[in-house]
Amino acid sequence: MECRCFPDLQDTERETPAKNQDRPCNALQVHTSVLIVKRSVVIKRLAKEAKSQGLDFRVVELTNHTGIVIDGLRKTIGRHTEVDETTVVKFFKQFEDVLGKGWWKK
Repeated sequence: MECRCFPDLQDTERETPAKNQDRPCNALQVHTSVLIVKRSVVIKRLAKEAKSQGLDFRVVELTNHTGIVIDGLRKTIGRHTEVDETTVVKFFKQFEDVLGKGWWKK
């Protein structure tokens, strides 16, 4: 199953569906056809895109959420270790004003 948000993930970052693995997943896990993305990977993806476009990027730790500020636009993401793909796409869409429409699909 391919992830719409992270098409450029390398094989070492993908989780195989095997139950007994020697290493933990770095990016994705497959659970009943729902892709789960690590929160840290979401933040790194935003930072990478902001840097490539020459925009200011900051992470602000709030009480129960983490604020992501890109070029003055601040949005928050919960402090969960893993986030499902639908939530990630909705979160990425919130930054379309500063990063461009469909920036995560490139």
